Amino acid sequence: YWACQFVIMLENKKWFTQSEINTLVQAHEERLKRLNYTEDLAKSNVWTIEQQCKLLSDYYKSHQKNDEIKRILNIEEKAHRLNFQTIAPIQKLGILEQLHKKYQYYGLGDESKRLLAEIQNAGKASKSSMEATSIEFSIPQEVYDQAEEMFGKKASSDAVRWQNFAIYFIPSETYEKQSLKELVDKYPLRYMVATQMMDANGRPMSVVGDYNSDPEGSLVLHITEKMNFSAYFLGIAIHKMIDVGLMGPERIMSEIIEPCILFDESNYDIIRQGLDFFLYTSVPYHCTSN
Repeated sequence: YWACQFVIMLENKKWFTQSEINTLVQAHEERLKRLNYTEDLAKSNVWTIEQQCKLLSDYYKSHQKNDEIKRILNIEEKAHRLNFQTIAPIQKLGILEQLHKKYQYYGLGDESKRLLAEIQNAGKASKSSMEATSIEFSIPQEVYDQAEEMFGKKASSDAVRWQNFAIYFIPSETYEKQSLKELVDKYPLRYMVATQMMDANGRPMSVVGDYNSDPEGSLVLHITEKMNFSAYFLGIAIHKMIDVGLMGPERIMSEIIEPCILFDESNYDIIRQGLDFFLYTSVPYHCTSN
């Protein structure tokens, strides 16, 4: 309600005289001063200040007044910093990222760059504040026996082994879309918020939006999470296929890589080395049950 007249003015400047516009801007500048009058956190409403700053920033952006935008956004940043001692590290990271994006949006590159180092440090702090969780589970012997029948020596042919491998480990887009939709219906709150992706050092890499705004990103994340869960079983299948000689570097090169026009011959050596490393060094799963 308090902002509606200002918003109407931003969208329909021709309806207002310059005197009316100046009066509105002055009134909102004074309101920002009242909202931001104190250093007392208990008396400061940072989210109201943020909305007030957005209104004024949008107005000054339409007049290309970068100095005024910088002044307004600096006020918003200062208001947020009053809360940094009382919020979780991951919240601090999110606020810094929002401020960084706002500075970029309004064309204040120097201000956005100023926050980069602090964002990285906040990312590390948020990562260290998270509690690690682990789940222990045992795989019954029946799983290994089934893997032997599907991918190992008891499978009838190499064609059957590859067919089983594709069916069980290559995701079906149609099936996963339906699976995700069922999860959204069952756990709506989980998919109403974005997901922040960070690297091993806690630095932000990308954001997957909520389900409604980013359905493709949500689907990719859903598939990735399922593949992470099935990684152990994938390792079992790979080792079974290695045991029967189906998934060796030379055989993959001769039957898959070399016949395919997508791979340049000059890259064969590095591909072969990569396959050798992956199949015999990096895959940490073993076919023995315990």
